[in-house]
Amino acid sequence: MNKVRYELDPHNCLILTKTGEKGKFGVRRVLEGRFRVQNGNSLTYHVKSPLSGTGDYPHQIKLKGTWGLSPENRLEFLLDKWGRQTFGDKLTFAAALKDAGKNSLTFSLITKSKTKTTSFYTLKLNGQWQADPENRILFLVKKNSGPANQLTFNCSWASGPNGKISINTDNGKNKIRLNGKWETGAGSRLSHVIDRTSGSVFNFKTDWERFTQNGVRYSLGIGIKGRKDPVRRILTFTGSWRIKSGRLELILDNNGTESQALKFGIASTLVLGKNKVQLELKCGCNGKKPGVLLNITRNFLGADAFLKLLKDSKQVSVTAGMGVRW
Repeated sequence: MNKVRYELDPHNCLILTKTGEKGKFGVRRVLEGRFRVQNGNSLTYHVKSPLSGTGDYPHQIKLKGTWGLSPENRLEFLLDKWGRQTFGDKLTFAAALKDAGKNSLTFSLITKSKTKTTSFYTLKLNGQWQADPENRILFLVKKNSGPANQLTFNCSWASGPNGKISINTDNGKNKIRLNGKWETGAGSRLSHVIDRTSGSVFNFKTDWERFTQNGVRYSLGIGIKGRKDPVRRILTFTGSWRIKSGRLELILDNNGTESQALKFGIASTLVLGKNKVQLELKCGCNGKKPGVLLNITRNFLGADAFLKLLKDSKQVSVTAGMGVRW
């Protein structure tokens, strides 16, 4: 049975080579065309004309395989072995990150025509954003059948203003940004919600959290393949404190955008004196186990507000002192 080998040239043109008699490879043909992502994130190659070789050529080639990212964050497509008709080759695209939506990831590809004209086009994958146990960014490419394909970004990321996360590859040459809202989670989790309905949520595991008069700081590590130690990140959130509906809330500085709040459940309140109240916080706004102690003082609140806190902790604005995880 003859086999087909697929590969890419430096300009993302598909190269097709068939075996001849006794398994020897025949003529290597470079096909001018473009890739398209269709329903279910399936991949096809639409052929315009052969750049090399002679004879008949297909006008459309449907490719079956698995999407992925290389350790260098290059877009890949690992071809299935179709009944021993192909070699299970890997296509590594010359592509750059173009854009990121709440349920999509877009790459920009370069191509070159028979007349040596260079042009660009895009491939858009649909799926959901998540984080792995090493706090790396994942994009799960949904398929019509079978499990989702996992694209793992083997690089660090940063938290920017207004709830944005930026992913940097190629030493910062490639960058995309994701909009979302920060939330506290169970245990030491800190979540970045992009689209809760579709499941696009980053659940990051933090090492510690520290409460200050003007906000809260989290520390976490990002595991990157090839590095002995994780990349450290300190995430700082500033704003004003208040107690509302039985929770301690930090109203984040919004820089002119829609206000966001980090919410922490309160397990208990302990009066330490006429000028100090201790709040025992749950681990996240939905957590059940106490994890942080905060001292709320009269000096931070003023006399009237502090008296309201003593009477009803659900109605007043507060400012927090230092908190320490147990």
